[in-house]
Amino acid sequence: MFNYNLEKLRVLVIDDSPYMVKIVKTLLDAMGIESVRGIECPTNIFSELKNWQPDLIITDYIMEPIDGLQLIQRIRKQVADPKRFIPIILLTGYAHEHVVTDARFQAGADAVLVKPVSVQRLYSCIVSIYESQRTFVQTATYFGPDRRVKDRPFEGPDRRKSDASQDAVATEEHDGLELVLVDRDDDAEAAAQAAKTAQGVQ
Repeated sequence: MFNYNLEKLRVLVIDDSPYMVKIVKTLLDAMGIESVRGIECPTNIFSELKNWQPDLIITDYIMEPIDGLQLIQRIRKQVADPKRFIPIILLTGYAHEHVVTDARFQAGADAVLVKPVSVQRLYSCIVSIYESQRTFVQTATYFGPDRRVKDRPFEGPDRRKSDASQDAVATEEHDGLELVLVDRDDDAEAAAQAAKTAQGVQ
């Protein structure tokens, strides 16, 4: 059923429903993922991230006091913090096009899954995220995965550092906007400079 060994993956689950946190943990456990932490108050994620580095964040959409989209935006706006690059999956019970559009093209989610979610669907989503390894794009109003990039070859830990440094930060014009492309392997200082560049600050 599973072609990848995900047991070493560290996952942070955010949902203001303890029941849903338990369900998602059960799905992850079925994949062999043992290091899973759950948070029921979305604003507590920032104190959690100070002490723990997850490899993946799975968050619900409708929550209080902030919803999933606001949570993702706050994470992505943590300038100079490498944690802003953490892959994020949004779970939602609303299969509306605008929810997917807002989550992926405005908030910066890596993927959106509509409930109910099966083990296989969640597994396939996680694998797809790590296989694509999308470059991040910075504009004046958005930071997140570059939606213009498709099927980028997987670049694992054997990727040469010299290659990574050459394409860590690049700028280009697209649809009248200056885009700053920031590689996931880039360090915090370069990420901060990229954010300043996108906002016109030298």
